[in-house]
Amino acid sequence: MKRLVIYYFCLSLPVLAADVQFSGFGSLTAMASDSQVLGFRNDVSLNDGIYENQWSFSSNSNLGFQVDVGINYQWDVAAQWVLMELDDEDFNGFTRMAFLRYMPNQSWAIRAGRIPVDLFELSEYRDVGIAFPWVKVPTEVYGFIPFRNLDGVDLTYLSDIDDWHLEASLSYGSTEAEVTSSTDRPIKFHQLTGISMTLSAQSWSATVRHTEAQVARNNESTLFVLDSINALTPIWPDAPSFANQMNFSHHDARYTSVFASYDWGAFRVSAEIAEVDSSSLLIDELYNGYFNLSYKKGDHTFYWLWSFAKSDEYIFSETLPDLPQVEQVILLIEEVNTFYRANQISQSIGWRWDIKDNLAMKLQLQTTNVNAKGNGLWSTKNDFRVLTPSESVNIAMLNLSFNF
Repeated sequence: MKRLVIYYFCLSLPVLAADVQFSGFGSLTAMASDSQVLGFRNDVSLNDGIYENQWSFSSNSNLGFQVDVGINYQWDVAAQWVLMELDDEDFNGFTRMAFLRYMPNQSWAIRAGRIPVDLFELSEYRDVGIAFPWVKVPTEVYGFIPFRNLDGVDLTYLSDIDDWHLEASLSYGSTEAEVTSSTDRPIKFHQLTGISMTLSAQSWSATVRHTEAQVARNNESTLFVLDSINALTPIWPDAPSFANQMNFSHHDARYTSVFASYDWGAFRVSAEIAEVDSSSLLIDELYNGYFNLSYKKGDHTFYWLWSFAKSDEYIFSETLPDLPQVEQVILLIEEVNTFYRANQISQSIGWRWDIKDNLAMKLQLQTTNVNAKGNGLWSTKNDFRVLTPSESVNIAMLNLSFNF
């Protein structure tokens, strides 16, 4: 509730402003999959996935509204709401931005309120489908970390050096993410500190980002597993120590990424590579990334997209008595660790047709090879995802993106 005070403060300022602009965007997407076992989902915040013989029109469809208010040449306000499929379907969940910005000159800008979290290259517009060629952003990179915004502040510096453009940014605040189940409370992150630097010229761009945060709260699913581990203390003296390694709360999490793009003629190459790590056993060195090659001919863009997520398979290696209750806890340990791991490769081919300046149609066909114990990005019909075998999944996507 406290964070909404900032939103209401920001939104109360437009009555004093002379320049108010309204805009919006949206995507209507139909998606189908051919897997009976693994259900496609955009990110790990969603429970339900798309399985064989199902067509989904909600998984990647959205409708966004934005208001920008220019108070004077130094101050402005922006707010954005995005209606889409969420487990947290309320005003707080739909509010993606609500910030006050101060620009003392052309080189500096500071924003305070709810701002996009600067983790990815597309952080500022990952839900604006018309802004990128694909039907959806690569799940291997964008699906593992579902939060989209930061409640805090960021400071940006911009400078032109000959033919180069430099942009550097610092950010600080807190955020939360729905993970695992709609019945769980969101995982909260505080003391989130990020830094990024971009250097670009006419035909190329490169960015380095690094973010660190403290996990303030586990969700209930993880707490249940921790309690089950501690219950074995009479026969497993090291159980509390092992539970502390798995405990996400009060551990630090780190995200580092590199993005680069190059344009020559009608071709565009872009790539984004990242590492996710933490001091908790739950998230242990996840590497992910994508490589994209696009060719634009008139109003048509053809693309090939290759993306991956790679983390080591978790195997419980402690020596414990062979008892039924112990076997059940071991299964829970492997299950929750598998949830936070992904090991898969996707390849997509696609076509985008810019019907008008503000209207585009896209068709994308994707094949994903998912390894056993590496299906954390998917929903599953099995009671335990850790027992789900390897799977190759084909997905068809048809999309209409627009802005207004």
